[in-house]
Amino acid sequence: MGFDRKFLSEKKPIRKRKVKKLKKCMTLFITFLIMGGIFIVFRSNAMNRHYDYESGKSINGDAEVKIYEGYSNIPASEGNLASSFSMNSKGYDNIETGHSTDNINFSEDTKEQDKDTDQGEEDTKEQNKDTDQGEEDTKGQGKNADKGNENTQETDKDDDKVTGYRALKSELENYISQLVGVYGIYFVDLETNEKFGINAREEFLAASTFKIPLNMYVYKKIRDGKINPEDTIEYTESDYEEGAGIIRYNETFGRNYTIKELQRLSIVYSDNVAVNMLLRHIGRKSVKNYMRELGGQIVDDNKNTSCPEDMALYLKKVYEIYKKKDRYANEFMINMIETNFHDRLPALLPEGVDVAHKTGNLIGVVHDVGIVFAKRPYIIVVMSKGVISDEAANNAIANISKKIYDFVKNEV
Repeated sequence: MGFDRKFLSEKKPIRKRKVKKLKKCMTLFITFLIMGGIFIVFRSNAMNRHYDYESGKSINGDAEVKIYEGYSNIPASEGNLASSFSMNSKGYDNIETGHSTDNINFSEDTKEQDKDTDQGEEDTKEQNKDTDQGEEDTKGQGKNADKGNENTQETDKDDDKVTGYRALKSELENYISQLVGVYGIYFVDLETNEKFGINAREEFLAASTFKIPLNMYVYKKIRDGKINPEDTIEYTESDYEEGAGIIRYNETFGRNYTIKELQRLSIVYSDNVAVNMLLRHIGRKSVKNYMRELGGQIVDDNKNTSCPEDMALYLKKVYEIYKKKDRYANEFMINMIETNFHDRLPALLPEGVDVAHKTGNLIGVVHDVGIVFAKRPYIIVVMSKGVISDEAANNAIANISKKIYDFVKNEV
């Protein structure tokens, strides 16, 4: 049987069609792989994008993620307990918690941010626009940093008038230069009024140190006869706050508390629910305005921020009123002395030395500010940010406090 060339000629078109079909399939397959790769890269970039709640701009996942107290709801530990993370919704300022975790309340702006986050594509577009403004923002931050340096220089000029504490200031500057994070210190000798500051006007998240001017304002309203300390405020569902305190653990909604009780709970137990109830009664903006009246320079209606010099100013006002035998200032002092938190300023001081103080904690933020009733009483404010370990920061503040106490003791 011979070779049928007719059959061969009929097969050629079939083979060509098969080759074309195969090429088409390969092209589609390769195109699919390329599109899939692009989608995966896009998805990965989107998932690695974080949101900076203070500037309102997105930042890449490999960049440093800053945690701001102003409107995010980020808790942290009090004392040496491990930090935790939970979300809560409140309409007040950021109030640090006590034993377990610090919860920052959501403001109306935060709720708006949450709504924007739910809008997916539009939110991503806005974030990309903000990212494109990176260079301008960096320049703006540089200007703010320059202002901060100017403020520090102004404070240092004031320190030139202080001769007795230059050695102490130098020792503390050297000590904090070896610590992780940024530390701000302010000291006031309450007998001689000598004072000095280190990073004194640096802006810090105030955390629960805000409860000092809050209580000062409430006591002022009591003195003015505009608030009766025995008036009661009902505990409502809107006041609920996780974190420090005893109200949320022990009581149900509908319980009434006197204003005097709420003040004590807000200081002794750093009770967030008590603070929310007081703020609902008097208004957060009223407290902020009062802080400005007292002379506070770092005061923001939208953020819970302060600086060491301002906190020392508030404490000095309390002390001056206390020295006038004011019953409410005395009550305030007792509450601060009886606080449950003693792992910082009082930790290394001798027994019997009273310290009226208020701690503050957030993620990367550890503070303690107070009045030390030594033979020569003084104010000491220590604020920090960018710290990695709460325990290390607690120890640092305790050591700073001991160095100051020993120096003042030797000066008496």
